[in-house]
Amino acid sequence: GSGGASAYLAGGPKGNYARLDDDVGILLSGCMARETAADAMPANSEPHGAFSNAVNTLLRQLHEEGTTVTNRNLILGVRDSLSKSGFSQSPCLECSERWADAAFVVRD
Repeated sequence: GSGGASAYLAGGPKGNYARLDDDVGILLSGCMARETAADAMPANSEPHGAFSNAVNTLLRQLHEEGTTVTNRNLILGVRDSLSKSGFSQSPCLECSERWADAAFVVRD
């Protein structure tokens, strides 16, 4: 193996899973499969996902600080932010170790 997480794709009528090749992508999810993703209601804003709100807030903060945003530091920062805000969901980063410290890509 590559030392990172393996990726699987659900398929077939019985929900069988087929192993995908390494490095097929990077997935940031708002919570673990056994959890429910919460909604947030920021001041002066429409309600939306707590994960999405935390990602947007952290990206702005890191950009203002001039900090390089990696997939790993983004998901760890979002976990910390959600925990401090009282949310019990655990956001996940699913990718091979190769991509964990790669820059998170943001397009204007």
